[in-house]
Amino acid sequence: MQTVSITLALVGILLGCASAGDGPDHCFRSCSGKASDWKDAQYPSQARVKIDLSACGFTDAPYISTSLSGVGHNIQTTGAAGGIRDLSAAGFSVNIFKISDGFEASGANAVKAGWVLSWTATGYGC
Repeated sequence: MQTVSITLALVGILLGCASAGDGPDHCFRSCSGKASDWKDAQYPSQARVKIDLSACGFTDAPYISTSLSGVGHNIQTTGAAGGIRDLSAAGFSVNIFKISDGFEASGANAVKAGWVLSWTATGYGC
């Protein structure tokens, strides 16, 4: 009898956890891409790129994961993970900061250095 009650309690906990999410499982979606249209940010020594998420169909701001690649000067930058700005279901922007090795981040310098921001957004869209 104790096994049955423990099993029922575990099933209740698992069902409660499953239903505690932000939305139904069939509404969960993932969208990813790459961005390289760098512009000058509003702050010195920063480059900014905007990402349009409107085609992803999110109904609320998704969770974002990013990484920065390039042919030069992408090492020891700041911002690919923490520089996310203006996050919404429709999109976000990222500011990348760097001053070192005689390189100062700007829109033009990011383009010359071949920076590419890879991103993945996950969230709900029902």
